[in-house]
Amino acid sequence: MPNPREPINILLAKGRKHLTQEEIQRRMATEPTAPADDIQPPEYLSKKQREEFSALAEELQRIKIIGNVDAGELARYVVAHGFYARYTKLLRTLPKKKRARLRELRAKLAAEEGRAVAAGEEIDDEDVALELERSLALLQDKYFTQCEATARALGLNITSRCKLVIPQEPPVPKSNKFERFRKQAEGE
Repeated sequence: MPNPREPINILLAKGRKHLTQEEIQRRMATEPTAPADDIQPPEYLSKKQREEFSALAEELQRIKIIGNVDAGELARYVVAHGFYARYTKLLRTLPKKKRARLRELRAKLAAEEGRAVAAGEEIDDEDVALELERSLALLQDKYFTQCEATARALGLNITSRCKLVIPQEPPVPKSNKFERFRKQAEGE
């Protein structure tokens, strides 16, 4: 299976330029490039999500790996990340709230029955709490998977960034003190 075709700038940055100047110019002219001059958050994002979108877009523009066409992918990442954060927080807090609410309900029912709830009497409704935790964990995993997939596509995680090769300008060779003598000898 052949390697996927790489952009000419990456090939040149790697030093693999077994191409003629004409081939290089032709490939540069035919390769698609996405401008990054108008990256706007979609309308369906909330204010907080728009702020996160703008911050991430700015960072990605700084390292030159985002274009206008990537705004949808970045928006999907922001949405998935928001849901992941929400369900992670719920997973930490909701079972405790659920147990407290069940205790209150049990005390209320006991009061209606005309009996007192013993101080050490525990709630025997662990199945409800475990099912709630299981449901939240599944939702958390679902949004983590979505978040990870979009982050990988955008180069937002370490592994995907390591796979990216961002073309750099070749360093300008330093002039050496004998350069002018070489030029004089060549007749320039």
